[in-house]
Amino acid sequence: MQLSVSGFGNPVYFVIRQSIIMQKLFEAYVSKRFIELLPYSLLPNAAGVRFTAPNGTVISSDDTTWSLDLEDGDTLQALRAAVF
Repeated sequence: MQLSVSGFGNPVYFVIRQSIIMQKLFEAYVSKRFIELLPYSLLPNAAGVRFTAPNGTVISSDDTTWSLDLEDGDTLQALRAAVF
């Protein structure tokens, strides 16, 4: 399955298995986009970034493409999480 993630610059494309947990996609996206902005120690939990599905649902790290009902070619949004 191919998904893209947009939100900070050009979209990043991923080919993933439908059963993979989204945490792995989060880590890959953050490492590609924020390697210079976030310390490496923050990368495993994708600190400061919120991901949403095409329907606006906030994606949890333990969700899968099956649980989110994502389809091939869908685009996820990456947004800066508000920290209070």
